[in-house]
Amino acid sequence: MVVIVLIGSLFMAGCTSLINQHDVAFLSSLQEFQNEIVNRISQINENVRIQDWDAARLNLEGYQGIVKGEIEHLQSIEVSEKIIPIRDKALTALQHQEAIIQDILVMPELNASAISNLTGDYLADIIKTAIISNI
Repeated sequence: MVVIVLIGSLFMAGCTSLINQHDVAFLSSLQEFQNEIVNRISQINENVRIQDWDAARLNLEGYQGIVKGEIEHLQSIEVSEKIIPIRDKALTALQHQEAIIQDILVMPELNASAISNLTGDYLADIIKTAIISNI
């Protein structure tokens, strides 16, 4: 949503020269990723709620793969100088999230308190705040 408002505002203001296609691709990618992480965390939380630890572990492994893929993607995409702080904050948050996931996955037995450190809102909020504060 933030991405759409930002791009629309720049177009309406006649600032199309300020819009770099790589930046738009980057911001759109972050927006899609935010939606994906909220869905993934909801699935994991549902697994925890019904105490289906095998499904929770499987979903955590899938989520970890998505986070690692997004880290690689963000490191490879070109962005303008204005967007670099957003990318850096998003990368830091993703790396932190990946470390939490890894710590959880090495546990021999999952439980609700172990997974409580993992929240989709954390990443989504960090990314949203980074976008708003740097645009």
